Amino acid sequence: MMKNKVLSLVLFLCTVGGATAASGTTANAATSTSMPKASNQAIVQKQTKTPQKSGQLINLFSRQKNNKVNTPVVKQPNSTDTAAATPKTEAPKADAPATAPTTAVPSGVPTNPSNKSFKYMEAVEKDILIYVNEERAKAGLNPLTWEEQMRPIARYKSNNMLQNNYFDHNTPSLNNASPMDLATKYFKYDTNSYGENLFYSQGYAESATTAKYLVDQWMNSPGHRANILNGSWTKMSAGVVFSSEGNWVYATQHFSTK
Repeated sequence: MMKNKVLSLVLFLCTVGGATAASGTTANAATSTSMPKASNQAIVQKQTKTPQKSGQLINLFSRQKNNKVNTPVVKQPNSTDTAAATPKTEAPKADAPATAPTTAVPSGVPTNPSNKSFKYMEAVEKDILIYVNEERAKAGLNPLTWEEQMRPIARYKSNNMLQNNYFDHNTPSLNNASPMDLATKYFKYDTNSYGENLFYSQGYAESATTAKYLVDQWMNSPGHRANILNGSWTKMSAGVVFSSEGNWVYATQHFSTK
């Protein structure tokens, strides 16, 4: 059985007020074949001086373009299994990062278990930036720069979901840490705002998971699109893990302002 999901929920931590959560919407990739519908999840968090209690959220389901904010219709997520994905044609490869990719885990952060064999899709991770910047250029936005310091965080998150068999922004093995806490509290990454897009699929050949395919999936979801076209971001990184045991793919895309 083949499954293909992109989850989409945009959240924003605020200093005052009540709680409102936004759920994602579904969309097919723009391809010549019928693609599976996907539930999509994206998250935006801003650091505040006063720690917030869980649930203090306001809806930020929006897209920024030409200084205008458009709020898309919000629907409940769903998923449907259909035909397998076909490999996509890739753009020229991006320049190699200045430092070699790392999966180093800071002191105090437990290493992920090895319940499933896996490999990191290094080329796909870096090439995601190419297609993200193509989309930002179409919207008249400045390009993002690659942040190698965030890659271990994104890789940890993707592999954590694979090994522990879940798909959510919070990390159960780290006291349900939010993406912001995962980055700043556990990995000591210095930022005042942080964003996350997630993706997973099951049953597709490894070659079907290309950078363009991932970005196309995210761009077809309002929540992910809002992150990719957020004019305040300046940095981006990604972690993509593949397991041949069931052809699982988990992808995490991180954004930051630094």
